[in-house]
This record gives sequence, structure tokens and C-alpha cells, in this order.
Amino acid sequence: MASSNTASSVVSTSPVQKNTTQESPVPADTVFTVVIPWAETWVDQARIMTEFDELDFGTINKVDIVHRTQGKRPHQKIFIHFSDFNEEYMAHLESGKEIKVFYNGSYFWKVRKSNYSHSERNSAPKNKIELC
Repeated sequence: MASSNTASSVVSTSPVQKNTTQESPVPADTVFTVVIPWAETWVDQARIMTEFDELDFGTINKVDIVHRTQGKRPHQKIFIHFSDFNEEYMAHLESGKEIKVFYNGSYFWKVRKSNYSHSERNSAPKNKIELC
């Protein structure tokens, strides 16, 4: 899910362009998605799976890790997609509250309901010139 800041120039000699769209990163059978807005860069998918499995959040469908460089230091934003989810936790998160998940003594992640909404974007380049 990391985005690239590099630009490429594309010159099309054909007026016909393929209309391609980016697919949603959220799996189709996801019932609830949570986000950890800030996690250390060493945290990996295996650590997330282990910690959340132990706490009976539900069945993890997919984990998306987004590397971030804004703020005081590099970190990660982690989206966890569940195919089934603990109803008590869901009600708590749906009310706008968060859950602290302690993963190493006094260290914890803040877990929130994800508000991600996928919008289809056209990834086809625009015509820059057309030879006639």
C-alpha cells in the first residue's frame, strides 16, 4: 500500500487507452477492519498475528502494513482485516473508543476502527500528445 513519489512520463501514440482501476485492498469476506495508527518499524505481520490471536479478537483475514515517514521518526500504520470479529470489541470500537493492546510489558498499540473507504481510481495515463 505504500505509494511511490516517482513520476514517469508516458507518451501515447494511440487515442485508445485501457481503462484499468485499482482493486480494493480489503478482502471481500471482511466483516470488520481495525487500524493501529502508529507502530514501530520492526513490527511485522507474524507479530501482529500472534498478539491478536492470543487476545481472541477474531479470525484475521489479512494484514496490511503501510510504512510512514511523517512525524518524529519513521513508523508503520497497520490495517488488520477480520472475517469474524469479537462482538464486545466491535461494539466498543463502533462507539468511537479505542482499545490498548499491550504487546511487550508496558508497551501498547492503540487499536481503532478503520474508517478506510476505497474509491476506484483510474490508473491509465492521460494522453499527452496524439500524432495525426
